[in-house]
Amino acid sequence: CISIPMFVGYTLGRMFGVACGALGILMTLATGLTIDAYGPITDNAGGIAEMTGMPKHVRKNTDKLDAAGNTTAAIGKGFAIGSAALVSLALFGAFADTVGITDLQLIGAWQFAGLVVGAMIPYWFFAMTMESVGMAANKMVLEVRRQVSEKRGNRDDSKLNLDFKSQGFEGLRSNVLDALNSATSDAKSNKNPQELGTKLGELAQLLQNTQEECEECYGKAVGAANPDLLETTDDQYAKCIAIATDASLKEMIAPGALVLLTPLIVGFLFGVKMLAGVLLGSLASGVSMAISASNTGGAWDNAKKYIGAGHLVINGEVRGKKTDEHNAAIIGDTVGDPLKDTSGPALNIVMKLMAIVSLVFARSFPSQEKGGYLQQMVGQ
Repeated sequence: CISIPMFVGYTLGRMFGVACGALGILMTLATGLTIDAYGPITDNAGGIAEMTGMPKHVRKNTDKLDAAGNTTAAIGKGFAIGSAALVSLALFGAFADTVGITDLQLIGAWQFAGLVVGAMIPYWFFAMTMESVGMAANKMVLEVRRQVSEKRGNRDDSKLNLDFKSQGFEGLRSNVLDALNSATSDAKSNKNPQELGTKLGELAQLLQNTQEECEECYGKAVGAANPDLLETTDDQYAKCIAIATDASLKEMIAPGALVLLTPLIVGFLFGVKMLAGVLLGSLASGVSMAISASNTGGAWDNAKKYIGAGHLVINGEVRGKKTDEHNAAIIGDTVGDPLKDTSGPALNIVMKLMAIVSLVFARSFPSQEKGGYLQQMVGQ
């Protein structure tokens, strides 16, 4: 779809036609903002519903809305990617006109090398941003774990009047006893080691899930007895926010330098012909990667919600929350969130910023007849 307005615009009006195509996509700005705003609103609504302890059916409804929000967000990002591609191509046309490139021959050592290098830039940038998000998230998890451990160490639950019954503890204990009795009966009567192993695996999974539910039950009982024990102070919030803000600034230095310095290094050392190849290569790979990241991230998030809602059935068995399939979907969503929210949208900036830097410094680069300074040194 993006290639059609590029072809038609260039055929009818050359680079002016491409620029008009970019302007046409930007005319849908109001619709794009509305689509993009819907997803975060429903996502935050689900988080608020879960943190405030609202009934499960409320969270179930917000998950459905959030799944639709992921889809609308992918559509909105598609418009942004399309406009970024057309704008980058229009800026490339202005750069080519400024440096005097009227007919770029891709069959050439420097041009071909530029295409390969340019196609690599979005992947390099992509990897750096994904790694940065992972490092920041790990620091956040360690800080939250420290705060939780500190809270547990400073409180004395023995003085609290804890009501476990109202939190459903009796039902959990009954389920455990029934499962153990059933497992004991199977162990006595079953003579097939494979079937017995399968039963033991199911029992282990049940006990692990019940352990998490018991810990949740205990936490709810403590919160009901003394809500102040579970309150988070402003200083604790500030430490988590500081981790996120520091990472958003420090971790973006290297990716930003990559995007800003690449056109300058290539333009001055290797010449404008190779730089033209770099710009075209980064545009081609950046568009495909941005679209793939936005769609993949939303798909992973929706897959997690689909399985968590109990819609996945394998061999007649519902595989919902706290199953291996759901755990795998959670891991996928952990990768999908930075894909659709960080790396994917940032590639739009990569495409446009490299073209803008090249255009701004176009008259400072050596002429295409002389070639870059390194080209002049090697005599090519």
